[in-house]
Amino acid sequence: MDNLLYTGLFRSPVSWAKVNRELSLAIMKYHPSFYVHEQKGFLFDKDFPLPFEIKKINQTPPVPYDDIAFIYPPVYAKLMGKRKFAVLTVESTSLPTSWKDALNKYADAIFVPSHFCRDVLMKNNVKKDIFVTRFGVNTDIFHPRPHGKRDKFRFLFVGTPHYRKGPLELMKAFKRAFMNIDNVELYMKFTYKPTENALKPWEIPGLKEKTCNSDNIIVDFSQKSDSQIADLIALSDVVVQPSYSEGFGLSILEAMAMKKLVITTSWSGETEFASPDNVLVVDSIRFRSDNIQYGEKAVGAYMQKPSTEHLSNLLKYSYSKYNELYMLRENAYVTAKQLTWDNTAKTILSHIY
Repeated sequence: MDNLLYTGLFRSPVSWAKVNRELSLAIMKYHPSFYVHEQKGFLFDKDFPLPFEIKKINQTPPVPYDDIAFIYPPVYAKLMGKRKFAVLTVESTSLPTSWKDALNKYADAIFVPSHFCRDVLMKNNVKKDIFVTRFGVNTDIFHPRPHGKRDKFRFLFVGTPHYRKGPLELMKAFKRAFMNIDNVELYMKFTYKPTENALKPWEIPGLKEKTCNSDNIIVDFSQKSDSQIADLIALSDVVVQPSYSEGFGLSILEAMAMKKLVITTSWSGETEFASPDNVLVVDSIRFRSDNIQYGEKAVGAYMQKPSTEHLSNLLKYSYSKYNELYMLRENAYVTAKQLTWDNTAKTILSHIY
């Protein structure tokens, strides 16, 4: 095997940084000459805890080496390895032209976590080999455990403060379902707080203010480690992820691995593991999503927006029938524990070498 260099964002609470950390830890088990190169990027924090094993290999490898990277696709032009392999997620039905051109010109092969992502790339005329290598879940952190006694039945949302994640629809649905019920709460854990005077088109303004007159909606913008996120999931009864789209849906899988009842739209990347057999599926409607794309607009892009009315009905249903829905939780756990980062790493390496 040639040396292998993994480039990406590591010190950040965002999901793609978690992918980089977990995938690197898994690859190093099976590759004797593996290195990483840290990039700065979204929510980069030099004090963010980085596993010691990754710190040790954060260096430039001897030549020759191959590149594997989860980065902004046009940056592939700057990688110096003999071969260049892309780890990529897409979250709508269209791809920015600059992404397509960079992948076709510089990538030797592309690894995506779902058939949804693969199909989008193929429909957008990406001509390189595309391999579906599903992401995994760290069961050392995300595993079933009792949540103890609390006064309120808790719904939990974990995600970025972006329209795509569906928090506005969730707030409206929750208010409709539980307007005058005091023993139910919605805990909304956002990755960060948007800067109000510098909002991006995909960021939601005034999230805290939108909970006014709702004492049973909690908004949390604090930074939390994976272990602390697992603690939040453990303290919750139902995890709600009403996303317009997902490239894969790590937070959904993590909740399933903790044997939680999950409500999600389940039409895009999360269909790799989420189905009516193990989650409650929200009805959704196709819509043009050009104005909430990240960085560059993808012409003709579509996502699917969750039905607020159906979501509200599912919130009430999961609350009133919680004990009767135990088989969904059991099936979710059985599904989630089959998806491991070791399997992801071994699949990727089998295609590279």
